[in-house]
Amino acid sequence: MTADSLKPTDICVLVRKLADPFSQALRAALAGRQIQSRVEDKRQDLLTEPLTIMGCAFLRLASQRRDVASWIALVRMVLQARGLAQDEPSAAGVCRELAEMIESLREPLTAANTPEAVAELVKAMVEFLDEPTFRRLHPQYLQGDFFEKTIADCATALAEGRGRSPDWSAALDDFLGLHSIPIMTIAKSKWLEFHTVIVLGLEDCAFHHANNLLNEDECNLFVAFSRAKKRVIFTSAGQRNGRWQQRERIAHYYNLLEEAGVVIELHGN
Repeated sequence: MTADSLKPTDICVLVRKLADPFSQALRAALAGRQIQSRVEDKRQDLLTEPLTIMGCAFLRLASQRRDVASWIALVRMVLQARGLAQDEPSAAGVCRELAEMIESLREPLTAANTPEAVAELVKAMVEFLDEPTFRRLHPQYLQGDFFEKTIADCATALAEGRGRSPDWSAALDDFLGLHSIPIMTIAKSKWLEFHTVIVLGLEDCAFHHANNLLNEDECNLFVAFSRAKKRVIFTSAGQRNGRWQQRERIAHYYNLLEEAGVVIELHGN
């Protein structure tokens, strides 16, 4: 991060499966160097939900008054919900309504430190956009209790972040993982890109399955490799969780990497 002037989110750690157990030792070592990291698999789904994006934009503007990206995102959402184009005369009035709505959130936000209180704020935001319209625009919220569950999950995570943070702006940074190195499974990394990708556990136990179909593990390796813009680092361990690790069944992966000019270095276990 220092040498390349990178933010923590410019780096991603990928694992083949079970991100938490595979990353425990690494997370502890990073914490010892005052570097935050976070397993993103469950949080990542929540962060991509339109409800979450909308809520975070409202809270960002209500907590720090000025954030251009959040304002643009909200204006787009509100105009879409009202069926208006940005150049229509009535759009200016809608923007004034939005600014008033944000202002009305400032006082209750300062006292919102429980999941229930945050959930009420999120519901008020949706009501401003018009809940039936918001659901129609995002059909996943028409199914079962997914709408209510998403609000509850978002509110819980935000309240937990507020409990760890000095103010709501910092709580949002915490919730979004802006200061943490993301750790996730390869499957969750599709469509994402990072300056540097570190792949943990290029070993038989993680990357070899006797009955895999259509070279599934080779595809996973390719996905991991292609997430990086500038640099990929593959790692393996001689021992993991007290068990010796082998690389015999995936030796051809190492051969492919060497043939491509990848330098392979051994550093003990």
